[in-house]
Amino acid sequence: MSDEPPEPDPMQQELLDAIAGGRKIQAIKIYRAMTGCDLKAAKERVEEMSAELSEQHPDVFPQPKAGCASMLAIIIVTVLSYLAL
Repeated sequence: MSDEPPEPDPMQQELLDAIAGGRKIQAIKIYRAMTGCDLKAAKERVEEMSAELSEQHPDVFPQPKAGCASMLAIIIVTVLSYLAL
């Protein structure tokens, strides 16, 4: 017997790689293929897994960065404050 942990299932590894790479839609598709669950449940579980993995391994699973909406909000606030002067 070996003391090494068992190799993860290839689909599980693909799921982890998708989450680590920030490919949320791909991760949801993989999770649905693995479990047969509906889209909403898969999305919720992938988001939970992503949060858990980010907390446990921040070097491998980074927190998602702010997207376009955040940048747009900053620009709008800046422009409005400039116009108010």
